[in-house]
Amino acid sequence: MKPATKTVRATSFLTASADDWATAVEIGNRHYVATAGAAVLRLLRSQRDDPRQGWPVNNHQHSLQCASRALRRGEDEEFVVCALLRDIGQKLNPFGHDNREEVEPLVRRMFSRVMEERLSGSAYQREFDR
Repeated sequence: MKPATKTVRATSFLTASADDWATAVEIGNRHYVATAGAAVLRLLRSQRDDPRQGWPVNNHQHSLQCASRALRRGEDEEFVVCALLRDIGQKLNPFGHDNREEVEPLVRRMFSRVMEERLSGSAYQREFDR
């Protein structure tokens, strides 16, 4: 038997109490944390058919190349995943290449130490954008 799930009692945002809002936020946070990995992978897959913008490969192909290179070099799993996901933010903000502000909240809970130094770090970028 499943434990009872909290519910919001209000039927309108206008009549919601502080407890209703706290409950809704708690339920939402649990959902988003539980589904963050799938959401990030959907975002990556959504770039599969994007145009190349004049480059030899599109962002999806570039992401796969970066992750493959990292894997072949023997990098750890977190590094490989960061290499795979480093450009997904362009789907959220197509006007910039360093999309850490868009990407970081999506993957922060998936990674610990490498977000700042590897996802958009200049040394990392020089290594994999050759």
